Amino acid sequence: ARLAQGIKTCADRVYVVDLIGQTKKHARIRSQETGKDYEVEWSAIRPLIKSEHMKRFQIEHSNKCLLFPYSHRGGCYEVVPEETWSSRMPMAWDYLKEVMPVLKSRERGKMKDRADWFAYIYPKNFFVLSQPKLCIPDMSEHIQVCIDSEGKYIFSGGAAGGNAIVPKDPSLLYLLAGLLNSRLVEASLRQ
Repeated sequence: ARLAQGIKTCADRVYVVDLIGQTKKHARIRSQETGKDYEVEWSAIRPLIKSEHMKRFQIEHSNKCLLFPYSHRGGCYEVVPEETWSSRMPMAWDYLKEVMPVLKSRERGKMKDRADWFAYIYPKNFFVLSQPKLCIPDMSEHIQVCIDSEGKYIFSGGAAGGNAIVPKDPSLLYLLAGLLNSRLVEASLRQ
């Protein structure tokens, strides 16, 4: 099995957005950073869950999304180039340009002079988090393992995020969730 932490953006107020409406082509989002509403292309966001959405065996509904400046090509994830943003996702690109000062100033200006200033500073675990997986919240009173059988959800790292277990054989997801959610495992962890 592979283990992975959630994604760290270093600017969750920009990248973690609330889905407040939708059409077939666009998502209507609200930015925590600006407090404003935007329409963006569906291809620019991914469904996001936090610890509060991870319950035993199930993922509760979340209206959170993650602005995701990466695309999957040839078995790996690459930063979406600026030209692609402006031509294929112009509404999301307009939002990124509006929050550019915030993104360039992350980690004491680490992204200031980079062409991909809109990328995450620490890109990791995208492939693992896109697989069928078990999701475990970082913080919970009791062990709560839920199942993302399609690899649909992504989550952040840190206090309100989670961790993933990706078994080599996805058919084991339900068995592993059953074992990990059991009273026996809970009791042994509390000792």
